[in-house]
Amino acid sequence: MSGNVLIGKGVKRGWNDYIISGLVLPTTGPNPPAISEFRDGLYGMGFVDGAIRKETYANIHILHDYKAGTLVYPHVHWSHSVAVPAGNVVWGLMFSIARGHNVQAYPVPTTIYLQQAALAQYTHHLIEASTAQAMPATDMEPDTLVKMTVFRDPTDVNDTFAGTAFLDFIDFHVETDGFLTQEKTRPFTKLIDF
Repeated sequence: MSGNVLIGKGVKRGWNDYIISGLVLPTTGPNPPAISEFRDGLYGMGFVDGAIRKETYANIHILHDYKAGTLVYPHVHWSHSVAVPAGNVVWGLMFSIARGHNVQAYPVPTTIYLQQAALAQYTHHLIEASTAQAMPATDMEPDTLVKMTVFRDPTDVNDTFAGTAFLDFIDFHVETDGFLTQEKTRPFTKLIDF
């Protein structure tokens, strides 16, 4: 695992990324984005501006290296190909979280919005949820699933970017302590170093 550092007497602590490429997300549903040319024969999942919200869907699985009791920070990697960009892109993430092994039903979804100014053409942008927007630790443990709808709503008053925003990745920054669970199913009571 990359990013781990030793703190104190050999205690590992660091961050991991749980990632989904924009190119594997579905292009079906009521108002899907479309795979479009980003530049010079390179393609991406394009969310156009206009009068209709475009959305796609993802599920993310919480792995066994998740550090219990910590927040999970969703973030979006995106880019654009507009020569002289202006304005902001607003990404919406609607999610519902349920622990696995038959212990929790999916509750009513929560929606957060991530707003970022469009920088220079072809820039790799990254916008992350704040601590206040982060996914709570109360429902997180290994084998938790997060069901998500990822969208761009160009009718949002704060989405002022005229052009296609390409969703490169949807990720979660997840804190890890360098341990895996010894059990493959809950309750997760013992940890092993890796």
